[in-house]
Amino acid sequence: MKKVNYLSIVWMVFACVLSFSSCADEDNEEDGDQEELSEKLLGHWKQEEREDGYYYCEILTFSQDGVYEIKWREETFTGEEGGTYSYDVSDDKLTLNCLYGEKTGKHTYTVSMLTDNKLVLMEKDGDIRNYSRTEEETIPGIEEDDKDYGKLISGTWTVLMDDPSWKSIVTFKTDGTYTSKDYYDIKGNQTFSELDGSYNGNYIINDQHISIRGETVIAGEYTIESISANSGKFADEDGWKLYLSK
Repeated sequence: MKKVNYLSIVWMVFACVLSFSSCADEDNEEDGDQEELSEKLLGHWKQEEREDGYYYCEILTFSQDGVYEIKWREETFTGEEGGTYSYDVSDDKLTLNCLYGEKTGKHTYTVSMLTDNKLVLMEKDGDIRNYSRTEEETIPGIEEDDKDYGKLISGTWTVLMDDPSWKSIVTFKTDGTYTSKDYYDIKGNQTFSELDGSYNGNYIINDQHISIRGETVIAGEYTIESISANSGKFADEDGWKLYLSK
């Protein structure tokens, strides 16, 4: 009986050793997988969009010291932001702690895909951001013609605003003058059936700012947030926006 008990104890100890060894191996494999995925994240990633004259480019860089940087260009405007990041491989969560730039604070994304050459991030609202591995460290340069706001703004535009009751058809001329027809949506159905008036005035562009002078409903001082061959967006100091389209 003692011999049987002794053998039973030996087998139990042996089984525990095997189980512990197996768990340790699994933990090591998981640690190795997490480390491999974390290393895949390192480097430069590029997102680029071109559609109907609109252009956006972003270079997202992850460094081994836990620091990230974003350089972006939207139309003729450029910017940078950055801070620290953490990547929870087990939960597929990437957290960017933005310390400088327009969007300071913490932003969490779900890593939908991460391979040697492709990174897909999903925002909380479901929007998808697709990146490709790149050797580029800087965004493409802006041609001098792209910076010529006077050249870009010239022409006839349909202008909507944050107040949905108004619409203007505006022609900006290269000599710094404009003509405008302002329409009021008297029926409240976006038909803009009532012509409020026709106006003439002038405008002045200084760097990324435009001053529209006269009696038109869109008169005011604005920052040019974006402008391209087919679309544009202006904002005043209170955040009131004009939306231009051709």
